[in-house]
This record gives sequence, C-alpha cells and structure tokens, in this order.
Amino acid sequence: MGFNGNDLEAMIDFHKMENFNQVSVGMVQDAESWVFFPKSIEVSWSEDGTSFSKPLIRKIEPLESLGRKSTQ
Repeated sequence: MGFNGNDLEAMIDFHKMENFNQVSVGMVQDAESWVFFPKSIEVSWSEDGTSFSKPLIRKIEPLESLGRKSTQ
C-alpha cells in the first residue's frame, strides 16, 4: 500500500476497552522503486471513538543511502 500526498489514517475498533503496553508498525523502503519510509508515525487512542488523546509522535530517520532497501 502506498500513498503520495495524502496521509494514511487508520482506526482499529476493539469493541471493548483493552490495555496496551506497545504498538508496533512494520514498513519497508526501496528508494529505487520510489518507496520511502514515512516522516513520522502518530498514535492516539479513544474510549468513545470521538474524543482522542493527544497523539504520540515518533519521527522516522531517513536512511543514509537512498539506494538501499530496508525494513523497520
């Protein structure tokens, strides 16, 4: 799945309260195919699906070599 110009926004509804200690996101970069890591990932949560927490933001460091394939 790729995006250019528009951000991906996804919502996962567990239909009941769940406790999480960690959220993991997998991604791939292949600069030769114009596939790049996102600049950042934001995660927020909600108890009612309407009011959300302030997002936690993780900046993604670009690869030093743009020709390199990598996963994170």
